Amino acid sequence: MVNFHPGFSHYCYFCMNIFCFISVTEGCTLLVAALLPDLLVAIGTATGVIVFMMVPSNVFRSLADIPKFFWRYPMSYLSYITWSIQGQFKNDLIGLEFEPQVAGDTKIKGEHILQVMFGIRTDYSKWWDLGVLVCFLICYRVLYYLALKHKERASSLWQIKRTILHIFLKKPSLKDKYTSSKRHHSLHPLSVQEGLNSPLS
Repeated sequence: MVNFHPGFSHYCYFCMNIFCFISVTEGCTLLVAALLPDLLVAIGTATGVIVFMMVPSNVFRSLADIPKFFWRYPMSYLSYITWSIQGQFKNDLIGLEFEPQVAGDTKIKGEHILQVMFGIRTDYSKWWDLGVLVCFLICYRVLYYLALKHKERASSLWQIKRTILHIFLKKPSLKDKYTSSKRHHSLHPLSVQEGLNSPLS
């Protein structure tokens, strides 16, 4: 409807891009959840991280409008949303020409729209953006695995430490100190114990 590329290869790129994007988002959320102890805190923090990565990704403002310090360098390179959107814009616009806003002017190329309106570099291919997205996917999964292993190891070491401290630093209570052992008491059935050591006898 908006005169983007109608080819099947562009549709395949869109499917691969959206699949990798969803997988990377899931990996980022899992990593945050593995690092935090509480589920509600993990949900809120993961949402904040995703919104934080949306800032330099041409969703709210173009790359040319955001500050260069921190948001463009390095956040625009660390944000996987930026790479996904850049690849999709290149997939949709490169190679197309659009009608000018003023009649009689030259047609507007898709490359011009990417560079001037969105501040997206066109000197590398859209497949490079998809490759970076795949690298993010692998890195988040590896970090998630390492976080789980570290958490499991720290939990087991903490359990061992608590067990050792419980064994060696256990202090006998007053009840254990002044109560004789049960094996020195003779056992009597309930029918016989009525008059045995009874205060009424």
